[in-house]
Amino acid sequence: MDKIPFEDGEKTQDAYVTLSGQNYPVTDAVYQGTTPLSAYNLNQMQDNIEEAIDNINLNNTVENKTISSGTTISDGYQITLTNSYIVGDNSLEVYWNGVLLKKITGSEDGHYKEVGTAGSSSNKIQFYRTSDDGSYTLTENVILTVIIRKVYKGGNENEITRRSK
Repeated sequence: MDKIPFEDGEKTQDAYVTLSGQNYPVTDAVYQGTTPLSAYNLNQMQDNIEEAIDNINLNNTVENKTISSGTTISDGYQITLTNSYIVGDNSLEVYWNGVLLKKITGSEDGHYKEVGTAGSSSNKIQFYRTSDDGSYTLTENVILTVIIRKVYKGGNENEITRRSK
């Protein structure tokens, strides 16, 4: 991220408006609030945003896999990930060529299931497709993107479940 170095300015003349060649003074604005708009506060905001972005990127794992053209995908088709996640903690986001897939939970329809027992570590997911025959053959390569997000336990962000490779 390119940061803009804000600097406080200095008032060099009062505000005015020119009408028919004549300058008329205007009333200064009235401010209210506890956070002044200053170069210091703007620069701090940029630093905080940059740090938050860095933390998100450090704690999430992004993995891309290519499923080759000609592959037949049938119900239960399994993918093995390089990284593991905790089954059932809602830390996975799975994208098929950039489209977010829905996890199958209980009796709800969706596109994939997490493989394993809730609370256990896994590195596998299974795909399901609602169709007459339950399978189809890819006519082009598919990019599968899996994001494993950090998860907070008990609402305390100091207790973070970290994923291992």
